[in-house]
Amino acid sequence: MQYQKIISKIINIAEKDIDIESFIKLSFAELLLFSDNFIEIDTSFELVFNNANLKVVDNTRNFPKKCKIDKSGQCFCANATKLTQITECKKDKSNLTGSHYCIPIFNEQKTQAILVLHAINQLDNIKSEFIKTIKNLLETFIRTKNREKKLISKAQQQNFLNQKLFSQSLEIDQKNLEIEEQKLQIEEQNEELRQNNEELQSLIENIEKQKEIIKESEEKYIFIAKNVSDVIWIWNLNKNKFTYISPAVYSLRGYTVEEAIRTHLLDSFTQSSAEYIAMQSQIRLEIFIKNHKEKIFYTDELQQYCKNGDIIWTEASTQFAFNKKNEIEVFGISRNINNRKKAELELKTAHKSITDSINYAKRIQTAILPSKNLLLKKLSKHFVLFKPRDVVSGDFYWWTNIKHYTIITVADCTGHGVPGAFMSMLGISILRDIINKQNFTNTSVILQKLRTEIIKTLQSGTQDGMDMAIISINQKTNTLQFSGANNPLFLIRKEKLETKTYNNVRIFNTENKSNDLTLYEFKADKMPVATHIKMDRYMTTELKLQTGDCLYMFSDGYVDQFGGEKNRKFMSKNFKKLLLNNAHKSMSEQKEILNKTLNDWKGKIEQVDDILVFGMKFNE
Repeated sequence: MQYQKIISKIINIAEKDIDIESFIKLSFAELLLFSDNFIEIDTSFELVFNNANLKVVDNTRNFPKKCKIDKSGQCFCANATKLTQITECKKDKSNLTGSHYCIPIFNEQKTQAILVLHAINQLDNIKSEFIKTIKNLLETFIRTKNREKKLISKAQQQNFLNQKLFSQSLEIDQKNLEIEEQKLQIEEQNEELRQNNEELQSLIENIEKQKEIIKESEEKYIFIAKNVSDVIWIWNLNKNKFTYISPAVYSLRGYTVEEAIRTHLLDSFTQSSAEYIAMQSQIRLEIFIKNHKEKIFYTDELQQYCKNGDIIWTEASTQFAFNKKNEIEVFGISRNINNRKKAELELKTAHKSITDSINYAKRIQTAILPSKNLLLKKLSKHFVLFKPRDVVSGDFYWWTNIKHYTIITVADCTGHGVPGAFMSMLGISILRDIINKQNFTNTSVILQKLRTEIIKTLQSGTQDGMDMAIISINQKTNTLQFSGANNPLFLIRKEKLETKTYNNVRIFNTENKSNDLTLYEFKADKMPVATHIKMDRYMTTELKLQTGDCLYMFSDGYVDQFGGEKNRKFMSKNFKKLLLNNAHKSMSEQKEILNKTLNDWKGKIEQVDDILVFGMKFNE
């Protein structure tokens, strides 16, 4: 079962900076690597890519050269590009060993590629749902990559053009203001110029030159205003009206310059956008009056009406300034961002789709966790503090009753989130087979068989697996058996334990404990349930339970959580002290204390790992 590794590989490929075609090929290549044992059936994958003839890329000796003909006489595979959903092709009289499935992968309502899945046996519901999940993930990542690429390219081009245009418009406006000031100076000197003809002639020539400069500036400004898609406009706050709007307003909203310039600024926006502008304008005006020498640019996303009644999203870049008459004006550039807002909405939709899939996975994981009714009444005093770091968890707990034994385990799988959740589901599935079907109750044997099956399922060489503590309680003799893979067992009791008979026990004492209880830590073997440099048999520890004994199994998430004044780990020593000082209380009270202590310690710091603590009090 390669669910976790396949999904992780595809997600890692999607994060690379590659094109869509390369992404599909690499994703299919990863699927091929796991074809021998994929979902525990004999399967093979072929890629029918989007070439002109839909030529089959044959990577197995069993690829069918023919498919069963449907009622219309059409071959499913030959018409695969017309399929809208996963289609099963039945075996015919040729040398086929089974059926195969055509899985179309879509991109922008077109068939990007076809994934052909060989199967000797019919796929069950879980495997079918997994294949659908792979199809949805591929299509989601393909659409996201395509949209991100287009959006980034367009945004970069648009931003460069907008900055250049706005800079040119400000320079032209500043030049015009300087020219106007020069013209006023010339007019004031006209009387004096009339007294001297030579000086007058010289000044006239100078005026002509200035007119040429003005003309050139105006021509450049008009050219820019007429040939860009962005609308340049000026709103005079003293006169409460537009003093200029560029011709591009027709392309943006369908209005002529004359129609747009007669419209009040706020009337062109929707009610919510108009209210936003009115509020922000007052705030920005007060800032400008206090410090008018500082040039501040504002950017807003607003909704505007078009002449045909449509509503479009526009982005407005604005700046406050004084004109030559000392009147306050707002210089602005507006551009159409409808496509960008649409792309943002599609990205949000894609994100919601992935989030919904993960939430569905959480329901599945929750459903496979054991029922509390499986514990016997004498073991009913217990608690489970289960706090996944993400929506789904890599930690899991499980228990069952078989014959006169109660078996309980707490495990910490490799990773967390979706990869960890897949590993936890695999662990529970194998445990059910070993204990409930094969009837094994010895904890060492259970761990040994679990390790063998995990290595076999995940293929040799991988170090993925889990740390685990497992106990088996004989209900007739009240004898407990414990084995651990990196995870220990804590026993807290009032009576003294004869520790000489154990070579793996450590006693924890504290001067601050408020009772006469002692904590005994039964250490685990330093090897996980996975491929490891050390692959010995797991040790078995047996002890006679007494009334009032408190047992605790846990993952490392609690002790590894950062927090406190110095932002350090909680540490095992503090965890033992917390358990020992509260072991005399009820199981429900202990759970509340553990949870509150963790929250107080963590504060605003994010949870770093999945957290799982199981506690029980034994009563004969």
